[in-house]
Amino acid sequence: MLRALDTDQRAAVTAPPGPVAVIAGAGSGKTRVLTSRIAYRIATGTAIPNHIVAFTFTRQAAIELQRRLSGYGVDRAVVAGTFHSVAYRILRRRWEDRGRRDLPRLQTNRVEVLTELLEGNRQLAGIAVTEIEWARARLVSPTDYLAAASTAGRRTAVPLERIAQVYTDFETFKRRKRLLDFDDLLSECTSELRRNGVADAVAWWHRHLHVDEFQDINPLQFEFLETLRNGGTDIFVVGDPAQAIYGWNGADPTLLDRVQRGPLQPITVELPTNYRSTPQIVAAGDRVLAAHRMPAEHRAERADGDRVLVVACDNEDDEAKQIVRRAALLRQPGAGWSSVAVLARTHELLRRVNDEFARARIPTRVVTRRGAPDAALAALVRSARAAASSDDLHRWAVDLVWPAEESGGGEVDPDDARRLLEAVQEFEDTGGGNGASFAAWLDLNGVQQGAPTDAVELVTVHAAKGREWPAVIVAGVDTGGFPAPQRLAARAEEARLLYVALTRATDRLVVTWAQRRGSKSTSRSPLLPDLGGPGSGEAPEPLPDEIVALVTRRTASEPADERTATLARLRQWRSAAARAASVPESFVLEDRVLERIADTMPESEQALAHIEGVGAIAARRLAARILPLLRTAGSSPAAH
Repeated sequence: MLRALDTDQRAAVTAPPGPVAVIAGAGSGKTRVLTSRIAYRIATGTAIPNHIVAFTFTRQAAIELQRRLSGYGVDRAVVAGTFHSVAYRILRRRWEDRGRRDLPRLQTNRVEVLTELLEGNRQLAGIAVTEIEWARARLVSPTDYLAAASTAGRRTAVPLERIAQVYTDFETFKRRKRLLDFDDLLSECTSELRRNGVADAVAWWHRHLHVDEFQDINPLQFEFLETLRNGGTDIFVVGDPAQAIYGWNGADPTLLDRVQRGPLQPITVELPTNYRSTPQIVAAGDRVLAAHRMPAEHRAERADGDRVLVVACDNEDDEAKQIVRRAALLRQPGAGWSSVAVLARTHELLRRVNDEFARARIPTRVVTRRGAPDAALAALVRSARAAASSDDLHRWAVDLVWPAEESGGGEVDPDDARRLLEAVQEFEDTGGGNGASFAAWLDLNGVQQGAPTDAVELVTVHAAKGREWPAVIVAGVDTGGFPAPQRLAARAEEARLLYVALTRATDRLVVTWAQRRGSKSTSRSPLLPDLGGPGSGEAPEPLPDEIVALVTRRTASEPADERTATLARLRQWRSAAARAASVPESFVLEDRVLERIADTMPESEQALAHIEGVGAIAARRLAARILPLLRTAGSSPAAH
């Protein structure tokens, strides 16, 4: 494990037990470091697995961390999850210990509750939810909201006084109906921990703390974390100030600096080496930071790649056409469309681009931070609500899987059935419950539903956080919307957002901007400096219209070479798996491993396990997915 780490990574992993702060730049292997740190502490006997907690910002990140830990032989005793899911776990145990029967009902959809409260006014409910989430994250009470929102320069489509009243009514309504929402889990758990004699016991059980993406933590989460820590010093935090992009939603990036400079006095380790992107892409990201007084020197480990292109377009229609043509050229032979992503600051720009892709007959997939639920799977989840107990719930899930496996599908898709059984088993690991609790748990943990297909991904920059693609087009980097007009006062955060967008690319990067949007003249965004040097350049030359038709014809036929066809199917499967888990493709299997599989064409799980880079554990998990791709010439990977 240690041999696979560079000097900086090894220093972070092997630091003595106690407070450690890791400043991990984009593509520096922070997930590997976090996982290795936990495994190293267990292997050296300095941490006990069932006393370890790892906070991640998404359920998918928690699943990926658990998967990597299992590769090191670490069992599921380690608690990994979001702040909300860990708080819910602690609360459930505390309620059980106290024999409490009048349990509050978990409500994860604030918009629905507020719409009921506001007698059907969903528009006002949506506006109020955004403001209430910001206020709760910043520990702002209803009585203090008006002053705090005014000081912070919050802008809403309705008067702040109206929001303050809705906030007050919302809190009263929840107490009367005995409801808990997301942020109540953290505040309620914090209050529970502050009861006499409780904090010491709970902190003892959760005494090895690890926090990922610390730059995006908000004051409410920090208060919960500090209460859980209860004066303990065994805390390992990973963050990157250059990727702090959630200030608009209540996050406070200064908390990372507060930990570094506070009484804990942690050992600080920097990870400046970028293993993800080419030197040209790394340099482009650093230039954006440097232009906004955030100097950064990240080292690129990879060899030189293509230059970064900045494409000036006549108007938004011309930009959409340029994006489609560039995407067609960026997609490499044998690679899936999902190897290309278009990132933008707004959904509106992505909608226009999506229309242009549709005209070119190129498949697209619009990605949001929560994903889009699949109707069939959502119906199954609704049917789970009838389960009266944890045992009933488990039987319900098993009854789904067996008929689906036997019939090859029938009324229930086998993949959906297996996914739900795995979710039920994970739910049981957190304490279990009836079907209604399971449905709430699924929503609480942001379970991604629906089977993705191979398509160009259209993603807002905020939703792209933590993702990567071989080729990325960052669109709309002009004064028409980047920075967003309402975010002009937060230009530093908008610059960090652009940095995040640029560093999602591994191999090829294109930036576009338009000289006119609608009736307004626009110019290149002040966030985007002259990228300069031989690795970048303007690309005003038009691309031939024929390129779209050429690429559309190319996608209609399979590659002639069987190895190339097999490798293409493996890559498309990997892309789909990575999207479903919201992790980089290399986290599923690295390119060199896919090439070894295509070269050796294993026919069994055992043969797959013997391939370098796979191993027995991964083979047992992946054989059912990979082997059919090797046996099925000319089939569509999306079907697997």
